[in-house]
Amino acid sequence: MAEAIAFDIAAELILKLSCRALSQVGLWWNLKHDIHDLKRTVCQIKAVLLDAEEKSVTDNLVKVWLEELKSRENSV
Repeated sequence: MAEAIAFDIAAELILKLSCRALSQVGLWWNLKHDIHDLKRTVCQIKAVLLDAEEKSVTDNLVKVWLEELKSRENSV
C-alpha cells in the first residue's frame, strides 16, 4: 500500500515537472521564432535602406527622406 502511494506521488511529481519543462521549451521555441522574425525584418529594412541610398542620387524626395531618417538616428 505504501509503495502504491509513493508510486502515485512520484508519478504526479514527474507529470508536474514534465509539464513545467514543456512550458519552458515552448517559451524558448517562441523566443527563437521571434528572434528569427526580427532578423528577417532587419534584413528587409537594410535592403530598403540600401535601395534608398542608390535612388537618393537621382530622386530628391528619397534623398530628403534618408537625411531625415539619419538625423533622427543621430538624435536618439
